[in-house]
Formats: sequence, structure tokens, C-alpha cells
Amino acid sequence: MPILRLRPFYLLLCATAFALPPSAPRPPLHPIDEALEGPQSLHTDTILQLIKNWPAGRNTCSGDPTLIQTTAIATPGRPYYVGFKKCMIVKAPLTAVEAVMDDMEHYEELFPGDKRVTILSTEGNKVILGWERKIPIFFVPNVKYEITHLSKRTPTQRIYRTQLRKGDRLLFSDAVVFIETLDSKGTTLYNNYEFYEADYGIGLLGISAVGVDKAWQEGLKGSYLSLLSVRYKAENPDWDYHRIEKERELAIKSYDVENVPYPDDRKTTSK
Repeated sequence: MPILRLRPFYLLLCATAFALPPSAPRPPLHPIDEALEGPQSLHTDTILQLIKNWPAGRNTCSGDPTLIQTTAIATPGRPYYVGFKKCMIVKAPLTAVEAVMDDMEHYEELFPGDKRVTILSTEGNKVILGWERKIPIFFVPNVKYEITHLSKRTPTQRIYRTQLRKGDRLLFSDAVVFIETLDSKGTTLYNNYEFYEADYGIGLLGISAVGVDKAWQEGLKGSYLSLLSVRYKAENPDWDYHRIEKERELAIKSYDVENVPYPDDRKTTSK
């Protein structure tokens, strides 16, 4: 009978299944708001409150949806404490933007200014990255630091939180990215808040090696190019990183960072 011919294979399958070692347990998921190793800054709680109270599902981008909208956020009494709120609409589904954000092995090629990005450890949704960034200012050496990355996923939203773990001249860094499905047309809303303060060292005549305006201008330029990188790769997954770099260079020519109006209190600037 047919069942007799199947019996040896069935017995072999059962024996193999019992002989296999038990699968490794999944690493635990870390809460997105857990206390992280590293310096707690003036804006660590700012980021945690944003995560707790974020209005999911509401379009926070206003005006022209093709623009990357940026608002500068000042920290009273700390002129070198750079802060930005950024928003853009990506004409790609949530999963495409998520794929770009999760591809940490290619951060070095994707984001401008990164000389080296190394994955130091991974534990579930918690990743520690080592960064070395080129500082485009004469006499200022590259800055090296470690950042902890946490992520949280729901069917319509992804949250990415980062915090400085340690660094040589980066004093504080806190950020959060919210990406969420915007509509049924396959577009994604991207929101990002970041705050960081760095020690740029002392230059000639005993003054800071980097002026306040220069620190903010370079921060704005880097933020603009980074968001362009995410948008280009998500909307055009077949583009290689050389193509993305070329497209960024074309885009930045029309974005006059040096002449963006920076009010004294660093309240608002947009593009």
C-alpha cells in the first residue's frame, strides 16, 4: 500500500527532527524609552517625550511636499547646542524607507561626511555603531564616537531613537526619527528631531576653532544631504551610491546654506 512506501521517509524525518539542536532563543526587544548608557543631555527627555506623545497618523509637513522642511531649535545659553526639526514626504512605501534606515552596513556609503561606520554590537532591536566623521573645516580633526540605536515597529510606523554612548569631542547627541504610512498611494511621512553639542577645540588667538554660525550652517547642510540620501535611495532603490552622491551634489547647488537667515535666537529656518 502507498503508506508503507512512505513510512521509512516518515521515520527518518521524525528522527532528524528530534536530533536537531534547539533553536537559539530570540534576543529580547529593548523598550524604545529605556535608559541608555552614555551621557544624559538637556534633550534626552525631550526625545523621550516626543516618543511618548507623538501624534501618529497626522501629516506634520506643511507647504510644498517636495521640500525638506527644517526648523532650527536653540538651547538658551548654549550657542553651540545645535537642534533641528526636519520633515519630508517620501514617494515610496514605508517598507522601502525602512529598508534604507535598517541597512546600517551601507551607512558609510549612503551618508555624506562619514569616513567610517562600524557595527560594534547587535542585540535584537539595539545596535551600537562606531562613527568617524570628517569635519569640513581646516585644522579641525575628524570626530570619533559611538551611538546606540534603538528601533520600534508597528504595522504603520517605525521609530528610530539614537543617543551618544561615548565620544572624544562630541559631548551630547540625542535624536529620533518617525517614519509612517501617510496614505494609500504608497507615500511615507518622515520626521526627525536631533540635538547635539560638540567641542570644536581652540583655534588661533585663543578663540573657538569654529564660529557659531559655521557650526549651524554645517549642521544644516549635513542634515539636508542626509535626508536627501534617504529619499533618493527609498524612491530609487536601483540607484547605486555614486548616483546618489551625484544627485545630492546637484541638489545642494540650489540650496544656499551660507545665506539661510539665522536669527539670533536660532528659532526658524526652512527649505
